[in-house]
Amino acid sequence: MGNAPTTFEALLQTMEPLDLDLFHRLGRTRVVSAHAGDVLSAGNRRYRITDFMCSHEAGASFELHDLEYGDTLIVGNTPTHLPGQPVLVWLPLKLRVQPHTKLGLEFNLCIRCPASDRGYEVNLLEAGQKSAATAA
Repeated sequence: MGNAPTTFEALLQTMEPLDLDLFHRLGRTRVVSAHAGDVLSAGNRRYRITDFMCSHEAGASFELHDLEYGDTLIVGNTPTHLPGQPVLVWLPLKLRVQPHTKLGLEFNLCIRCPASDRGYEVNLLEAGQKSAATAA
């Protein structure tokens, strides 16, 4: 009798085949703290976290707005590919959410991207900050 897949492995199996292949090829996953208003800089694209949502029916998710093209992605627990970038983002299954006095709710998110020794970086700029905190 084989081992049953973990919850996260089951989520991975719901991904599009090309995105799942990208997930397996990328070598670095980081967990970072984020807030609504933060900007995720990936390669030559920038995305603003516009909202964090949680409901009993749908679970937790956040909105990620592409600042160049205006598209909005809803990101939950399944890794989501950022269009045009070798980057996947998602909320961990063991989500930590806590109040932050100045920035509202703070939550953790996962970023999977190429190893930094390949010259690719993903940075997270806090809302109202000018400097980037390297996420990967």
